[in-house]
Order: sequence, then C-alpha cells, then structure tokens
Amino acid sequence: MKGLSCRICRKLPAVFFFSSAVAAVLLTGCVSAKKIQNTGSIFRNSFYKTKLSNGIPVIIKQNSTPGPIAVRLIIDGGAPFVPSDMNGLERITFLCMEQKAGSHDFRSEIYPDYSVYGYMTDMQNIQDKLGILAESFMNPVFDEKTFTAAIDMMRAGLRGEAESVSLHFAESVKRRLYEGHPYYSSVNATEASLRKITLEDVKAHHGQLLNAARLRLVAVGDFDEQSAALFVLAAEKLFRRVPVSAFTLPAIAPVLINPGVTAVPPDIPGREGYVIGCFHVPGYTDADYIPYALSTLYFDDMLRHSVQERNRLAVSAGTGLFADRQAVGIISVYNTEDTDTCRKLVLQSIKDFPDRSVIEKFLVQYKRDYIRRIVFPAENAGGEVAQLISGIELCNDPEAYTKRSAQVNAVTAAQVVSSFKTYITEKNIHWYTVN
Repeated sequence: MKGLSCRICRKLPAVFFFSSAVAAVLLTGCVSAKKIQNTGSIFRNSFYKTKLSNGIPVIIKQNSTPGPIAVRLIIDGGAPFVPSDMNGLERITFLCMEQKAGSHDFRSEIYPDYSVYGYMTDMQNIQDKLGILAESFMNPVFDEKTFTAAIDMMRAGLRGEAESVSLHFAESVKRRLYEGHPYYSSVNATEASLRKITLEDVKAHHGQLLNAARLRLVAVGDFDEQSAALFVLAAEKLFRRVPVSAFTLPAIAPVLINPGVTAVPPDIPGREGYVIGCFHVPGYTDADYIPYALSTLYFDDMLRHSVQERNRLAVSAGTGLFADRQAVGIISVYNTEDTDTCRKLVLQSIKDFPDRSVIEKFLVQYKRDYIRRIVFPAENAGGEVAQLISGIELCNDPEAYTKRSAQVNAVTAAQVVSSFKTYITEKNIHWYTVN
C-alpha cells in the first residue's frame, strides 16, 4: 500500500564465519589481497561474512548486475534508546553526519529499531567513500551552524507532513497505538521535541552510537575475492578505532491492541476521511507469516473491488504493516467522505474471504506476484542491500530473502485461509477514524 512498507522474510540460523585468510590479515596487518585470493574462495553462496578486530560484522554480497555498489553501515538500537520527549533525535544526529560528509551521495534512513547510513559508488571510489563514511560517522561536525541546519531540515519535513492529511493521520495513529510502548519515541520529530533538543543532546546521543557492538557493515555489488578482501582491509583500518562496550538489544513486547473504535480529532482541515484498522500479525520468523502475506494479496483485491470500484467510496483501500520488529498489521482506507460505510464494507469483505477451493484457483497467480515483488527488487545492488538488511534486522539472517521463493511455493491454499481467519477478524481489530 502506498506510503507503507511491507518487509517480509523468514528465519533460518545466521552464520558468521571468520575466514582464516582474513583473520591473518587482521592479526598481521600486512597480508596482501593477492595472497588472500590464492587461499581459495572466501565466498559461500555469494556471501562473504567476517568480523573486524573490534567485533563489527562485515557482510559482502556478490551481485553481478551492472550498476553502482551499495555500502551501508547499520546501527542497532533505534527508538527505545531515545527519550519519548526527544522524538527525532537520532535523525538530527545523522543529518549532522551527512553535512560532514558534504555530498548528496551519503544518506541515512532511520527506523524504529535501527538506522542505516551509507552510499552508492563504483569499485574505483569505494574505499575513498568508505573513508568519508567512517570519518563523518565517527567525527561529525557538531557546531551551532550544523545543528541549526539539521533542525531547519526537520521543520521543513514537519511542514510537508502538515500538508499531507494521510501522513499526519498515520503519525497520529502511531502515537495512540504506541503510547506506553518503546516505539512511542518516534523517529519523526514534533514541534515540541525540536524546541527541546539541544546541541548537547545530539552530542550525547552520538556518543552512544559510537559502539562497535551496535554496528554492522554491509556491501552489495560486483565484488571478486580481491576487491572484497581490500574492502575488509580498508574497513579494518577505518573502523578499528570504534570502541566496544556492553550493548543488548531491548526486548520489545507486542503492542497491546484491544478491539474498538477511536475517533481521531481532525488536526488538519479537510473534507477527506481516513480509516486505519490495527491488528496483530504473525512474527516475521513464524511459520504462518508467508501464508498470511499471501492472504493479504487476495484480500487487497477484494477491498479494491468493494470500496474503490463497486461503491466508489475511497481513493485507496488495502493492507500493510507498521513494519518494525514487532510489526502491526493495518487495513487502511484513504480519502473518503463516509468512513462508517467504508469500515462496514471492510468488515463484510473479511466475512466474505473465500474458502480454500477458491483460493486454490488463484494461488499460483498470487505466488508469482509475491515472488515478483520480493525477488525483482533484489536484482540491483540498491534493492538487494535493502533486502539483506531487512533479513538481518527482522529475521537474524542476512540470506533470508534468497530462500523466499522456495518458501512461498511451498504454501498451500489451506494455510492461506487459516492464517487469514486467525489474524484478520473483527474481534482483533482496533479502528482509528478521522472525518
């Protein structure tokens, strides 16, 4: 669904192996890439996994598709480490890093559970840009000019959100849904948090990020063994200065969702109404997650036909996720003048979800559609690195996306129907509406 991400993966055990060849490099600091190449392949199933001397995992994935190489630094932690009255603190911190990098090539993405900072490049410039990445991450510019520029960028984002009723409504739903939960501290700022956050707060938060135990470095592109070994050598030289201290990811409890309806005040004037229904979904590593995901493809078609096409009551209707480690499923209807009727149509569609004999007729089609959505984006380095990172963060397995086609094809129609009827039921949904 537009504006909402749906990251789908499953778990198999992750294996980080420490190549003896690269171990020799890290211990001696003087073994050439040529010698590494002669010791035999360092790649397994196109993946090379190792660790720097301070424990930072490095994952390199071969992708022979012509185009730029993707390099990303992953920083674990996210919203649970940001005070609830300082929404946007991590994003401001990374905006200061981007200003130090001084190039539009370097970009950060902030999620509730982790952040990503990286760049796209060619093999010729990969190490030079890795140096800029490391320097801007470890030693960003923290002065009033840079801080003010970051705050101004955040305020510009708030103005953009204020002009979009749908974005503003989604944020309002999240604030109500996550009240009292670790995700309540949003990655997005508010006007109140921007007035509260100081330069000293940003400096202190950056100090917490400088911990090798929170970091991972990943790269996807047309690597051979020599270029991969040289990349690891460069990363060791640059990132070995990052200190290591104790760090444990917080346990994130499921979000409490009670059935009911909440009317959200229309903070932004407008005639359009919006509906979001929130409910629990299977975990990314649960056996019924992919059957559930396939069921939503069929259900999306039902909603489009009922709400948009037959009754012409809304601009869009469909399912999605607030896609964090503890994901929440959503059904949304946007741009409608009759939220009550739309919600009734959604509930009727839930009741009308077909049995397995009907699903069986369309299952091959929906499997192809699902595989096309999750496999095709991984054909270029930028798309594949996003899939790899989702596997790490949501499934504890960087190779999760490479196994999806087989997992999807193994699903039966009975599993699809069972998963839908388990999770998407009227008694499981809390509705948020704005008129």
